[in-house]
Order: sequence, then structure tokens, then C-alpha cells
Amino acid sequence: MTAKHHETTLDYKNTTKKVPKGSASYCCDNCQRIYKHHSSLWKHKKTCGQSTELTLASLDNLSDKDIIMKLINENQEFKSIIMDQSKTLHELASKVGTNGNNNNNNINSNNKTFNLNVFLNETCKDAMNISDFVSSIKMDLDDLETTARIGYAGGISGIFSHNLKDMDTRMRPIHCADLKREILYIKENGVWERDSTLLIKAIKAIALENIRQINEWKKLYPDCTDSDSRKNDLYLKIVSNSMCGIDKEETDKNLAKIVSNVAKQVVIEKN
Repeated sequence: MTAKHHETTLDYKNTTKKVPKGSASYCCDNCQRIYKHHSSLWKHKKTCGQSTELTLASLDNLSDKDIIMKLINENQEFKSIIMDQSKTLHELASKVGTNGNNNNNNINSNNKTFNLNVFLNETCKDAMNISDFVSSIKMDLDDLETTARIGYAGGISGIFSHNLKDMDTRMRPIHCADLKREILYIKENGVWERDSTLLIKAIKAIALENIRQINEWKKLYPDCTDSDSRKNDLYLKIVSNSMCGIDKEETDKNLAKIVSNVAKQVVIEKN
């Protein structure tokens, strides 16, 4: 260590001072940090002192003018860095804001692209009434036997599905606007109504027509009521599964299943 370096270090070490009682005991004059114990300050000075020694050593050969210019330049560089960071943050904030606005515009735009009233009253203005749709359904004995095999809900749902899938969307008497909540719009008397009870009535009407086929089926298999007949088991299933349910709970459950199945068939494509 040079004499000059030693002198500088000594000057730094002599800057340590004890602060008044009632507060922390030791203070570093270089960085103004305060410590309660001398040992803590001593450890601190190892790094703080090195930094100071280097700074003082680097300034030793500079004139006052050079030192001032160096400080000014460093300050300008620091200001430039802060300004650049501020500019970058501002640009990022603007970009995030723009993206948010674009997303909102897209959402709003998407909401505006589909208008339910326009779809129902203009696009589907020539749709059938639900009662006319039910009257147009032609059932056969296969529908009766299918209901016997898979149950009331599955059989009646199948009859609806078969007759709806081949229809032009604009002619359908039923549309589902929200599958999750099963929001259904049904046309009757030339008016679109959000009324699922109209669908329940249609379900019961179709189920009744299916039951009426039982006598026709029995004519084909007159011995079906005989317990020894090969058709007896099928006959019993036909009679049992053609009914909506043995009590209100089972009836409501079956009707709910059919409504759900029909809703899936007629979900409105909003794209």
C-alpha cells in the first residue's frame, strides 16, 4: 500500500464517529449507515471502505475541473438511463392499454355480430310452429321398439332428433340460445317465445302418438300378451317404456333428459 493510499485509508477510518446516546451507537460517515455495535460497523467498513478507497484513488490524479466534469457526465448518463427506462415503461403501458382496448373492441364487436332478435324474427321468420312440427312427424313401429329397448327418454329424444336434423335451420321451430342454461326459443302461433313448457307439451304429444302405435304392433304379434310368446318380453318393455314414468319424480327426470337432448340438437351457431 502506498503512502498516499495509506493516508487516504486512514482518513476514511477516522471518519467513524459515535452518535449520541439514545440512538444507535456507531455511524459510518461515508454512507451514513448507523450500527449499534462497533463490530457490525467494522464488518461494514470492509466493503464500504474498499469502495471509498477505489473512488478516492481514482480521483487522486484528477484536477478539480476534471472531477466536476466527471460528476456532471455521470449524472447525465444516470439521467439518460432513467429517462430511457421511463420511456420503455411508458411504451409498455401504452401497448398493454392498446391490447386491452383491442380485446374489448373484439368482444364488443363479436357481441354485435350476432343479434338474437334478428336471427329469430328475420332469418327464421318462416320457421314452423311447434304444433305443426309435431303434426308433421311420421312415426313407425321401429320407433316404438326402439323406445322399448333404450327407454322413454332415449326413444322420444331419438324421434325429435331424427326429424330435426334434416330440417333447414331456418325452418326449425326450436332454437337453443344458451346450452349451459338450456335457454330455448320455441315458435308457436307465429311468435318466438322463451318458454320450455311449449317443448314439454310437444314431447307429451309425440309420446302419445307413439303409445297409439301399440295396438298396431299387437296386430302384428297377436300372441305377444301370452307369457310363453317370444314377443312377450318385448311387449312388456314397449308398454313400460312408452310411459313417461311411474311417478312424478321419474316423469320430471325423463322430461328433463329429453329437453336437454333436444337443446343439444338445436344450438344456434353464432359465428
